[in-house]
Amino acid sequence: MGFGAWKGGVFAAVLVLLLLVVVVALFAGLVARPALS
Repeated sequence: MGFGAWKGGVFAAVLVLLLLVVVVALFAGLVARPALS
């Protein structure tokens, strides 16, 4: 496993984390919107 593969793995992990954050933020927005109004 070379440095390129390690960098690719880190990039993939960061991408998945960002996607998870976006999904959680959208879900939180959907849940909070009816409560606020």
